[in-house]
Amino acid sequence: ALMARPATSGKLTISCVAGLLSFWVLPRLNSFAERFPDINVTLLAGNDPAALNDTEIDVCILYGDGKWPDVWSSLWSEIDLFPVASPSLLNTRPLRSIRDLQDHVLLHGDSGREWNTWLTAADAAAIPIRRQHFMSDARLSTEAALHGQGIALGDTITAGGHIAKGELIVPFDLSVPADGNC
Repeated sequence: ALMARPATSGKLTISCVAGLLSFWVLPRLNSFAERFPDINVTLLAGNDPAALNDTEIDVCILYGDGKWPDVWSSLWSEIDLFPVASPSLLNTRPLRSIRDLQDHVLLHGDSGREWNTWLTAADAAAIPIRRQHFMSDARLSTEAALHGQGIALGDTITAGGHIAKGELIVPFDLSVPADGNC
């Protein structure tokens, strides 16, 4: 079977949203490399639609509505967001109700829009949030949550592996659709 299979070699360049790259692509890289040992992979973190027209990029995975002109696009996943926290944080500072969020640091992977959407859906927009940290992307807010720095919004793609391993806990059974998809 190996002799009948055509040889696959060359290079593959993937531009991908940083969180998806860190928490989904990288854990699967060895499996890909074992299956295609003669392909050299280049991974670029980013979410710039200009990468869609870059001739050096073979695959581009963006977070957004998918309405980019002059390219073929396909929805990979709809994304729902929900709070995630490390077990160690919740052992030292319980989160028994949504009101307890005021005693925690909210970790933002955006300007604050996603947390506002979640809090509104939880009928908790009026809860005073005392401490917040803003980060450039969801990968950083998820990593900060892993280190017990606060409560982040995660999704099944980027936080799913950490939830399955018990490294992150989902304290509330409420999720909201993200503004963009992959």
